[in-house]
Parts: sequence; C-alpha cells; structure tokens
Amino acid sequence: EQSFKSVVRKSSEYSSSNAPYENSIVIQTVKGESGVKEEKCWMVSKICAQSDSDAHKMALSQEGRDRGLNPSVAVALPLQLVNNKEKCYQVIRMKCEDGVTFTFLPLNIRSEINFHINAGFALTSNRRSLWQDDGVSKEDIRVRWNDTLLYQEIPKAIINALEELKNQEHKGIIEKASFDILWPVLKIESSIFSRISIGFYEQIVRSEKKLFFSDFSKT
Repeated sequence: EQSFKSVVRKSSEYSSSNAPYENSIVIQTVKGESGVKEEKCWMVSKICAQSDSDAHKMALSQEGRDRGLNPSVAVALPLQLVNNKEKCYQVIRMKCEDGVTFTFLPLNIRSEINFHINAGFALTSNRRSLWQDDGVSKEDIRVRWNDTLLYQEIPKAIINALEELKNQEHKGIIEKASFDILWPVLKIESSIFSRISIGFYEQIVRSEKKLFFSDFSKT
C-alpha cells in the first residue's frame, strides 16, 4: 500500500507538549494510483527517555555515544474524522498484524501490536531484524538497548498516548469510547516484541495515571 501512495501534505492538527512528552494529531494527504487524494489521521505520541532511565544512561555511556544510541521513541495510532466542522475524531483499533516498526524509516518488520512504533533500534546490517539475544550476545549493548526500548520506553509512550486521548476526550476532540479499546493484547511468547505488552501491563499496575474511567465502564 505504501509503495503506490505518496504523501502530498502533512500537517499537525494540534500539538501538546509536556517535556519529555509530545503529542499531536497528524493529518496526511495521500495520493493513490488513480490520482485520488485522501486524508489519513494519526495520533502520535513521542517521548524522550528521562535522565534517571536506563535508556538515557545507556545512550550517554561511552559505548552508547560511539554507537549513536538515540533514546527517543514514538507510537502512532489511526484516527477517523467523524465531524469535520467540530474536528472530532474517532479512535480506531489497528490490527496487530498491521503494526509497522520504524527506525526513522519504515522497516519490513511488524510491531506485533496495535500501534506503529518508531525508535532508534539497533539493527542488523540488512535492516531486516533487531539485534536480540541469541544465547551468546546477551551482554551486547545492542541487545540490551533494544530490550530497554521495547520493555521500558515504548510502553511509556503508549501509556502517554492513552492518557492524552482521555484528555482530548474530555475536550470533545476525541469521541468517547470504552477505556480498554486500545490496550495492547498481552503476549508472552518468545518474540522480542512481546516485551512491549509485558512492559505495558507491568507499568499500568504501578501507574497512578487515570486511564480507566469512561462512560462505558465506571472503574
């Protein structure tokens, strides 16, 4: 799909920033093979690892500097404009198999969750896979780096995106929806990307963020 569509306009419908977090609704105008233009809307949540985080410390280490480790990550999820006059959007749950992984440019790697994810992953030379533990390289900083982004930083970005959606719901920018419509499916298989959902639910248990309330479930 991406191969025949070109972005002809990209704009930010709104943006809110509360360092180290930044959230925005991005609208892309794309042109298909037939030349017909259509708009796609995305909620994008970006974070930069905080100074006390493992990712920040690894990035500032000598080896991290040598390898150019970047501790910023982002997640994106699709929205649908349901009221153009009022600029009101509906949240869409993306299929896990449609989630794409980016390291600044798209990779031919599925994120295996219902979000697109972008992070400065340590990649193999052909950019077809992430460095991961093969039983020998567990202590390699590239292995530890990828695990830290997946298990710690990306879950933070997802939680921040969910919190921002709740804030915009109260402002009428996002339609009200069931509180758990976007929560990742918990995966415990051996895939490296299962670390995202595991980290997400572990952080939710410890979090004091008000992510549970909705008109559909008073919890």
